[in-house]
Amino acid sequence: MTEDHFKPVPKSREFKVKWVGYNEPTWEPASRLSCGGLPYDYLQRKKSEHRFQMVQVADEN
Repeated sequence: MTEDHFKPVPKSREFKVKWVGYNEPTWEPASRLSCGGLPYDYLQRKKSEHRFQMVQVADEN
């Protein structure tokens, strides 16, 4: 997964997925992905990276 976004209508999250053996990534709704906890892990990592960036910005000031 390389990106994600949330669509308010209909209320759903999509992930940009780079498939093995294909050149172009595709946007897939979370409901169509059967990859266990990978979407959850991706969102947790993204949240942690955002927090780390916020701490760095605060330290610079």
